[in-house]
Amino acid sequence: MSHYWIVLHHILVVLFILGCASSSETVMVNKELEEDRDKCLFILAEGPPHSSSNYEKYVGLSPSVFQKMRSDWDYCEAKASEETKSKARSFSIWEQANAQVSKRNYSEAWRILSLTPSGDTKITEDYLKSNPKVKQAMKDSFSTDSLHNKKMQAYSSKYPYRQLDFATPYLTEKETKIYKKNIMDVFGPMPDSMSSIITRYGRISSVQFVNRSSVNTNAGANFGAVAGQAMYLDNTSFKNYSAVNQIGAGLLGALVGSSIDNQTKTQYQRTYWVILNDGETISVVDYVSDQTHIPQGICVEVKGSSILATNELNCKSKAKKY
Repeated sequence: MSHYWIVLHHILVVLFILGCASSSETVMVNKELEEDRDKCLFILAEGPPHSSSNYEKYVGLSPSVFQKMRSDWDYCEAKASEETKSKARSFSIWEQANAQVSKRNYSEAWRILSLTPSGDTKITEDYLKSNPKVKQAMKDSFSTDSLHNKKMQAYSSKYPYRQLDFATPYLTEKETKIYKKNIMDVFGPMPDSMSSIITRYGRISSVQFVNRSSVNTNAGANFGAVAGQAMYLDNTSFKNYSAVNQIGAGLLGALVGSSIDNQTKTQYQRTYWVILNDGETISVVDYVSDQTHIPQGICVEVKGSSILATNELNCKSKAKKY
C-alpha cells in the first residue's frame, strides 16, 4: 500500500511539473538569452516595455513582437547580474547603437536611436551623419516593401506614423512627404488618436485672438429689487407703509436676483497657425485669460492641443518674415 502511494506521489509531481512548464515560446526566449547574456544589457537599458511610461515608444507594435519584448524583459530582470543591471541604467542609446553597428545590425541601431529624447535630437543628428549606413537603414524602413512587411506582421497603422515622427528631425521636407505618402498608401490615413501622441515641429506663422469674455450684467439684481419692492407694496396698506422696510425688501430682492446674473469672466480664444516642417499648415486652439503668446517665426513643438517653444534645431528652414 505504501508503494502505491509513493508511485502516485511521483506521478502527481510529474504532472505538476508538466502543468507548470514554460511555453515553447518562453523556452526559446530563455535559451536565446542564455546563449547571449549581453542582450540583457540592451533589453534592460530600454526599460520595461509594458510600463505606462514606455507606452508611447512602442505604440502600434505587432502583438507577437511586443510579447517577445515583454518575455525578454521579464527573463533579464530575473536572471541578469546586478553588475549588468547597474550598467544598463547608465547605458546611453548611442552606446547601444554603437554596439549594434559593430555587429552590422543597422536597422536595430536605428530602432534604438528612434527612442532619442526630444532634447537630444542634435546628438542623434550628428551620430547619423557619422554613420550613413544607419541613416540609410532609417530611410529604408519607410520604403513600401518594408511597410508591407510590417503590415503582414500585424503592426498597426500607428507604428509607421510614430516612427516617421521620430525620424522627421533627421529628414528633409521632401523625404518626409515621400515617406508619409508611402505610409498612407500601405496603411491608410493616420488615426485621429495619434494627434495626442505625435510631436510635430514647425514655425508660428500667425496668431489670432477672439474675445470670448462674458461681462457682468445687473439685470437680475435690478429685476429682483423691483419685484421685491412691488411685493412689499402689494402686501402693505398706506398707513402701515415703511420706507425702511421697503428698502429692505428691495435689497433682499436684489440679492436674490443677482444669483441669476452672469459674473464677469475674461477669456480669449487663441489660435496659432503653424507651418510644420513637412509644409502642412495646422491650427492649434486654446483658451487663455490674457493675450500673451509665442511670437511669429518661433520654432515650436506641437502635441495634441499643446504648443511649446522649442530649440531652433528642430525646425528645418530659417525663420521667415511673416
